[in-house]
Amino acid sequence: MIFHEADIETFANGTGGEYTRVSGMSRVMSRVHTTLARRPAAEPISYILPEMGFARLPNIVIKGAHAIVFSLAQTRYLARRMSHRDYDPLWDAGHWTRKTDAGLEAQLDPPEIHIKEPAFLFGLCNNNYGHFVWEGLMRSYMLSRIPGNDSLKIIVPNDLPKRFSVWFQAFGIAPERLIPIPPDKTIAVDTLYVASSPFGRGSDKAILAHDQSLHYARHLLTSRRPVSNARTRLYISRSDSVDKRCVNEPEVVALLEAHGFRAITGTNTTPDEQIDLVTRAEIIIGAIGAATAVCAFAPEDCAIVEMTPSLGIFGIFNSIISSLILGQPFARIGGTRVILPDNHRPEPLWWDYAMDVGNVRAVLDGFLNRPRFEH
Repeated sequence: MIFHEADIETFANGTGGEYTRVSGMSRVMSRVHTTLARRPAAEPISYILPEMGFARLPNIVIKGAHAIVFSLAQTRYLARRMSHRDYDPLWDAGHWTRKTDAGLEAQLDPPEIHIKEPAFLFGLCNNNYGHFVWEGLMRSYMLSRIPGNDSLKIIVPNDLPKRFSVWFQAFGIAPERLIPIPPDKTIAVDTLYVASSPFGRGSDKAILAHDQSLHYARHLLTSRRPVSNARTRLYISRSDSVDKRCVNEPEVVALLEAHGFRAITGTNTTPDEQIDLVTRAEIIIGAIGAATAVCAFAPEDCAIVEMTPSLGIFGIFNSIISSLILGQPFARIGGTRVILPDNHRPEPLWWDYAMDVGNVRAVLDGFLNRPRFEH
C-alpha cells in the first residue's frame, strides 16, 4: 500500500478530522538569533517558532507508538515533516516501510489492539533521553489545549525505560492514564489526538523551538515540588555510556568536587532525586549527550557548561535549547579526541576525548566569581 506525505492539518482535512491551530505566526515564522560558541567562529544560532496545532482524527490506525498514523481509506500517512510551518516527529519507519517513486510503501497487519476511548499520541520517536524530554514531555502544553485533556488517555511505547515513568508522575499524569503499546503492533483508535512537536531540527544553523511549551513544562514540574533555597552544583557524567566519554574524568571530578559539585549519572541517581537536584542547581557541567536535556528544568540563572569532543558538533536535544530560550549563562569546552579499543567511530559526535582540566578550571572560575553565585 502506498502512502503520501501530509502535515497534520492536511491529513485531518482529508480524513474527516478537525485541526485546531494553537499558536504560531500564521505562515510567517519568527526567528530569534543569538551567538554561542557552537563552532570556533562562534557563528549565530537561531531558533524558529513553529506553528503549533493539534488534530482530532476519527477511526485511525497507527503502527506502534513510535508512531506512524494511517488512514487506510484515504491512503495517506502522517509523517515526520521538516518544514518551518510544522514539525511532526510522529514517524519512525523501521524495517516495515520502504521508499518508492510514488511515496512510501508500507505493509500493515490487521489491527491487534482496539482503543475505543479518546487518546493522545505521545509522539516519542525513540528512547533517547533527550528526545523523550524535548519531543515528548514538552508536548504537555499541546495536551493542555485539548478539550477534556485531564482525563484523556495517553498512548506511549511499552518499552520506555522505567526511569522515564517518574516524569509522567512529576507532570501530574497518573499511571492509569497511560496506554502502553508495542512499537511493532498495528493499533486501531476510534478518536486519536496528535499534536505538532514543539522542538526539532530545522537546519544545520537553526532549530525549531516553541518557547511557550518549555515554560509550561517548567511550570508543571516546579509547581508540584516544594520550594527550597538550597542550591546545588552538578556534574552530569557519561561514565556509564559507550561513547562521548571523558577519559580523564577522575581529574575533572576531583576539581569539581573541591568546589562542592556532585557527580551524577542516570544509574547512580534516582529520577526523582535527579529532578530535585536539577531544579535547585546554580551550575551544571556535563558531557554533551542526552542526559543534559534535564537542564531545561534548571533555574534561569543556572550556568550551563557543556564538554564536547569537538566544538564543530552541535547537540540539539541537549542543554543548548534551554540556554537559548531561558538565557541561562552558557559555555562550551572542547576536548582532544582519544581512540579507545571499543570506539573507532569516525563521526566527531561519538568521539571519546580528554579534557584539559585547566580549561575547565578557567570556565568554572569565571562563573563562580559572578555575583549571582555569592549567596
